Amino acid sequence: MTAMDERTAEIYRRAYDTLDRLANFEPSQRDPLAEDALEHWDRLRQQSIPTQQHGSSELVYKTFESPQPVQQQSATMDPETQARWDTWADNRIRSYVDCVVDVIGDETGKDYRALQAKIDVLTSAVNELKARLDGKVTPMRGARDDAA
Repeated sequence: MTAMDERTAEIYRRAYDTLDRLANFEPSQRDPLAEDALEHWDRLRQQSIPTQQHGSSELVYKTFESPQPVQQQSATMDPETQARWDTWADNRIRSYVDCVVDVIGDETGKDYRALQAKIDVLTSAVNELKARLDGKVTPMRGARDDAA
């Protein structure tokens, strides 16, 4: 097995492992004791309907304490780190693209060889028919000439 075949096999193996892990995945589990979202929304809407008591139509919203501010880190890297990162990312991308190109090339090559075999058969048949029309191979014409 070549290195590319091993890499392709590894990619397929990892993809199928991922699919197997996600086979029974459910997007979310709802807490059976939690209030239904629609009922919650209806309750909030009912609370916000103007009444004679309140005289206003202010919506009621749930509020949360805001988190403590977080110091933003610089999104830029020093040139040496950026160069290493760029090299690593370029190599990862090139490796993946090479793998995909090899797989597509193999499949295209198989299709090309199959089509070329069909073309060769058709070319042979056309050449044979052309030769018959040119009088080089005419079994029917030869038998007819002998009868005359």
